[in-house]
Amino acid sequence: MSFKSISQFLVLIIFSMLAYSLESPLSVQSAEYEGFSATRAMEHLETIADEIHPIGSPDNELKRDYIMKEFEQLGYEVNLFAGVSSDDWGGHFRLAKSENIIAFKKGSQSGKQVVVMGHYDSVFDSPGAADDGHAVAAMLDIADQVKDQPFMNDILFLITDGEEMGLFGAQAYADGFNMDSIGVLLNFEARGNSGPSYAFEWSENNYWLVDAFKHAVTKPIANSLSYEIYNRMPNGSDFTMFKEKDVAGINHAFIDGFSYYHSPADTPENINQESFQHTGDYMYNLVQYFGDYEFDEIDKTGNATFFNMYPLLIAYPSSWDIILLLITTILVVLNLLKRFKTIEKPLPKLLRGLAILISFMILLIGSEYLLLTIIEAIYPHYFKFYSGQFYNHKWYLVAMLGIGVFLYPIIPGWFKIRKMDHMMLSVYIIFLAATIGFYMTIPTATYLMMIPLLMLAITDGVYLNVSSHWISKNKGFLFLITAIIALGLWTPAVHSIFLAFSLEGLIAPAILLGIFIPFIACCSVDLWESKWTSWIGICITIIALIGGHVTSTPDEKRPVQSHLNYYANLIDSTAYWFTNDEVNEGNAGELNEADTISLFIPYKTKAIGSKAELISNAPPVRVLQDSLASNSKLKSFKLPMTATMAQINIDNDKNILSFLVEGEEAVSDYGIGFISLYGFRGDTLDVKITVKEDIPLDLGITMVDIGLPRKDILPVEYMRTGGRTISYIRKSF
Repeated sequence: MSFKSISQFLVLIIFSMLAYSLESPLSVQSAEYEGFSATRAMEHLETIADEIHPIGSPDNELKRDYIMKEFEQLGYEVNLFAGVSSDDWGGHFRLAKSENIIAFKKGSQSGKQVVVMGHYDSVFDSPGAADDGHAVAAMLDIADQVKDQPFMNDILFLITDGEEMGLFGAQAYADGFNMDSIGVLLNFEARGNSGPSYAFEWSENNYWLVDAFKHAVTKPIANSLSYEIYNRMPNGSDFTMFKEKDVAGINHAFIDGFSYYHSPADTPENINQESFQHTGDYMYNLVQYFGDYEFDEIDKTGNATFFNMYPLLIAYPSSWDIILLLITTILVVLNLLKRFKTIEKPLPKLLRGLAILISFMILLIGSEYLLLTIIEAIYPHYFKFYSGQFYNHKWYLVAMLGIGVFLYPIIPGWFKIRKMDHMMLSVYIIFLAATIGFYMTIPTATYLMMIPLLMLAITDGVYLNVSSHWISKNKGFLFLITAIIALGLWTPAVHSIFLAFSLEGLIAPAILLGIFIPFIACCSVDLWESKWTSWIGICITIIALIGGHVTSTPDEKRPVQSHLNYYANLIDSTAYWFTNDEVNEGNAGELNEADTISLFIPYKTKAIGSKAELISNAPPVRVLQDSLASNSKLKSFKLPMTATMAQINIDNDKNILSFLVEGEEAVSDYGIGFISLYGFRGDTLDVKITVKEDIPLDLGITMVDIGLPRKDILPVEYMRTGGRTISYIRKSF
């Protein structure tokens, strides 16, 4: 390799690593720090996330009481808001009673509320240290830090319940309170256990919010690409309930460590405390900033285009994008005309260049599918996790990069283009088309293509039009400036999109690499024309695959899942251990004579199971004040909630005119069929069914509790998922 190619390689590596490393969380502050300290807040987190505690569980009530007591001891006005809410989730009707905690600090003026929000419930399989215990623990620490500070605006800490099962607490609060009183809503979440805290979702007309965020926090990490993506995704969080009501706000989360998402391993000892610190720093500084903010004195119209460029958060009104797009288009067209005049046979070279780019994209995506197929065959345990995101998943993103670096220098030779700068014609066309496409579809994300293209057009324009010996001699250095700017945008973008879409979604970063690598090649010609570049790609790929293999074995610190539940049929007094997954070392002791069985949970389903002893501490299922046997078309009964969750299934729901639970009409878009009930433990629910005619009606009822009915012992490299005790009865009338 020549000195120039080595220099270009080192520059690309250094600035890629710099762009990656700068998007990292903050250092942990000591317990003596005046501000948020993850060290202090860990004491709260260890209590909040010591057990699995979904909505309606006894452990969730203990968390509720702990949080309320802590706020009360700090002198806050604390209230419990119990609300009933429902939703229709893909034809599955769900009804929940949530208990939101509201801790209030009155401002000196009758201004707007600054609402800080997180949820205290967990999913059924996880203690929820990151999701979302860390946010609640941060609130408690920050409430202590600001309790004696005078603020102009009201500060309201809203700790919701039932987020995991369906955003029930947030829905009840948003429906039950005046949203006009909220100046800004700050929600904090996690989808993993590490990484920087991103401000990833924003309300509309967000320029003023982005400007405030930029000036308020220590290390702002955000971009309008994520704003555009989340505006189009079906995913929801508590923030969704308020965004739909036009409440101004920001949604924050860290998303690395996806292996720990909704996992039994999401425990306090596994959370990255630097990520915890980053969340708390955002929360503390935004409370400080908005506590005295003049919400009524600012212009709240217009969105922002914003992105991180190395340590900077750059933001400007999105209305500027059309001006920048026009400037970029003019410069690109002028450069294309100039290059058409100076290159021999430019049109054939342009067409061959486009063929090269298309071929490269097809080969890279094909390689992604092949790589994923091989990974699934060799490491099937990866896919016990969400989207195949095992603990070592980043090695495979590096492998994908290596494949791209290997392929791209080879392909131009197939089409008889030997010089990388001849590819500039096709790169201009592709990037201009992509920039215009972004502007038409996801306008505030146009920067991702436009800023590098604009810089390339400026650099190339100088090179083509300024007669200078220095410019001619230092062409490689001149174009590397554009590459450095592009890497500042693209390195974190590829990484964060990989984290968001995971290993099974490797096609998303593969597409981006297929676009970005040819651009970088045009800005570092000496490197990509070197015969050694493909060998570098091979080495990167081999090292990444070796790294992935070495770290592929589950162990105590990186356990895999083992699914097991206990089922008691109270009609015929039979019981089973069962799994909806597979028999492995973590559950084989209970499934030693496993076979495919049919269970009602509460609808008929197939599972792998083996017979078990009927254990008395399975939750009872009974029906009270039974009028189901009467000849009346109105059937009614009382259902005592003896467990964390109940489910009702109706076989012949076409004969039903109405189905009321606690006065709520339990009808989905697909009929009635299947109903889930959360948060009513200890209550007796009133159920009324009106039928068209007096024909048989069948109900299947289950009660579901957290935990297995006897001590659960697993090998150290396994963790228990499922872990539920389910009781079933059937009522026919």
